[in-house]
Amino acid sequence: MKKTSNQIVVYWCPWWTTQPNINLDLIYKNPQSLFKYAMENYNPQKKTQNFIQCPAVSNRLKQTYFTTNLVETEFEIVYENQEPRVKYLNEKTTNASVGFSHAPTLKNNQLFEYDMRYGLFAEESLHMGINSPYFQKAEHLKYGAIVPGTFDIGSWYRPIIAEFNLWANNNYFHIQSGEPLMYWQFNTDKEIILKRYERTPKLSDIADSLVGFKLVKSSSNLFSRYRNFNETSLRSIILKEIKNNLVED
Repeated sequence: MKKTSNQIVVYWCPWWTTQPNINLDLIYKNPQSLFKYAMENYNPQKKTQNFIQCPAVSNRLKQTYFTTNLVETEFEIVYENQEPRVKYLNEKTTNASVGFSHAPTLKNNQLFEYDMRYGLFAEESLHMGINSPYFQKAEHLKYGAIVPGTFDIGSWYRPIIAEFNLWANNNYFHIQSGEPLMYWQFNTDKEIILKRYERTPKLSDIADSLVGFKLVKSSSNLFSRYRNFNETSLRSIILKEIKNNLVED
């Protein structure tokens, strides 16, 4: 399908932690349109207005996609020698990996990274926000929520990470397979065209280098990083590698 001027292509891929002889790409499902989800459950009433008919709502839904959780995961965070570790509570399920890259930010709140990551990149500047589900029932929100954030996926390349902040004084987390996990909200009036690609070692190296660049220039803000990115040929290099590794529908 040829892209029109009123469309923007967003490339995405699973970005899981590499494990010997395991390819988790096989179980990652495609992101879904929140607008399509709403329309599939639409209950039209002839004589009454509804939020689907409101442009402010429908436009927001059309620019939002959601991912679903892969495997049931249940654990609690315990401490050994003042260091956090994960104690999985359901041995009958294949739990997703959980890690700790940062110390907790809020008092009496636990912070962890959930190993369902995605690599997104756009053909042009495009700000995308990530949030926890707010328009679907997700039982895991009883325990905590994803740390929200926004960045330009056309001017920077790094994996999107589901980092959770648990509610105060809670060390427990449980999420079912198939629960809505993360919302992607694209800040554009254009139609979003999602295309899946396979991550390659070259793309991993680029992303790792950019994360390392952030550490080297810790005083720089996002806008200066975007400027530095756009002053190089990185966009062309990344797009070429992605387009050579597209997954056919």
